Amino acid sequence: MFKRIGAIIVIINLILLMACAAPTPTPSGPLTVTILHTNDMHGYLEGQILKMSDGVTFEFGGLPHVMGTIARLKQEAQGPVLLFDTGDLWVGTFASNRDQGKTIIAAMNSIGYDAMTLGNHDFDQGVAVTQARAREAKFPILIANIVEASSGKVPAWAKAYIVKEIEGVRFGIIGVGYTRTPSISSKVKELQAFKFVDELEALKQILPEVKRQADVIIVLSHAGFDADQRIAEALPDINVIVGGHTHTELRMPKVIGNTIIVQAGSKAQNVGRLALTIDRATKKITDYTKSNLLIAAVSNKAQTPKEIAEMFNKLIEEGRVATRKVIGETLIDLVRAYTPDGRSTGEYPSGNLVVDAMLWANQAGDTPADVAMHNNAGIRADIPKGPITYGQLYEMLPFDNVLVAMDLKGEHIKAVLEVAVSCPRVNTLVAGMSFTYDCSKPAGSRVSNILIRGKPIDLQKVYRVQTIDYLANGGDGQIAFREGTNLIYGDPVVDVVAAYVTKNSPVNPKVEGRIVEAR
Repeated sequence: MFKRIGAIIVIINLILLMACAAPTPTPSGPLTVTILHTNDMHGYLEGQILKMSDGVTFEFGGLPHVMGTIARLKQEAQGPVLLFDTGDLWVGTFASNRDQGKTIIAAMNSIGYDAMTLGNHDFDQGVAVTQARAREAKFPILIANIVEASSGKVPAWAKAYIVKEIEGVRFGIIGVGYTRTPSISSKVKELQAFKFVDELEALKQILPEVKRQADVIIVLSHAGFDADQRIAEALPDINVIVGGHTHTELRMPKVIGNTIIVQAGSKAQNVGRLALTIDRATKKITDYTKSNLLIAAVSNKAQTPKEIAEMFNKLIEEGRVATRKVIGETLIDLVRAYTPDGRSTGEYPSGNLVVDAMLWANQAGDTPADVAMHNNAGIRADIPKGPITYGQLYEMLPFDNVLVAMDLKGEHIKAVLEVAVSCPRVNTLVAGMSFTYDCSKPAGSRVSNILIRGKPIDLQKVYRVQTIDYLANGGDGQIAFREGTNLIYGDPVVDVVAAYVTKNSPVNPKVEGRIVEAR
């Protein structure tokens, strides 16, 4: 009997040994990999409530529904999935700004992001915050073109690129941030610790190294759609560019040579989906999604994972306590004006409201301010006629800029206006001042008829100017503001505007001819 049992054990061991020694079957047929991607979500935790013709309502957009949509698309994907974000992640709404991106990174960890690159606004709350979020992320931060000024190396909390192997195919994934970040950031002094290399030059340098290790090359870019197209033209070895920064909704891919460019809009409204078919033998892309790239993040088609929903619900409710408070009323729609290419420009009601409030606040010490100046690019939302809540103002002014008073010579004020008039855009808003511009004249000599408090500007006179810390530090290329002296820092601009609205409600700002185009 014992001999029989021993023989049985030997046979079982042989069977197990043979099973272990059997080679793993090599996958056959083409490989399909789905790239899911987000960009420029700007901390939009809540979307828009929409109503169908049949009376059914649902929410369009919002980070919880983005995460639910990603979970659904992962389940529906026929093959492996890569999940990316291309920056400008958490700055933009009251609750998200206050949380400094902690909850969003935790949700991204939970849903399984593979990598992201950084946008310019991901530095808005300081480098220490950016580093903290990078260390909390369970996925790599890729920034090949942002290096330490002291060492020339990518900082320890980030990487230039990664290589991921999926069923025998190697994917090289490189990240590039926005080269001009220091010129448009309120944290310009902190960012002096880094060198922002031109995106194209950085990719040229690193591409040979990545090519030796990868079969398919993907670039995560916050350079903007135009720059992505230039990169594709210059570097045909890049297979896919997942873009950001310009908030471009590409429902069909832009293909330049062999490079596929995609981008998913902004404000947590869509998830991009690009499926690639790859020949396993040649490691070449043989097919890809050619239409319907953007999947709307809507509540009726997305089941947000419970743990993620609970995280976001807590953050949303905490924010609502402050943002639901009605602080005043507007008698008109507070809207912006735009250039043909969709950039806010010149004089318009909401802009005049902001600079009027800045001039009214007069946090300039003993000397009343002569002029208030704010950039158009910093006004980010419209407010409809009716009650105004603090939350609406925060969406209009989401960047936590503070009021700064300074002494500035007339010649420097003129220099600021000349830089702002880039034609067709005029990237400034003014109070206490008016001017004329002429786009037919060369850059640097387009501004004339500058009046301050109704009198012609004196280029040698010193004026008291109210602006924002972003511009005071030279943001938007406005280096003339750095000539300012006797700086006094005041309250957050959103709080200044809130106080002005409360004091002067109902508000009814008009277009008054402060900024006039020559005819």
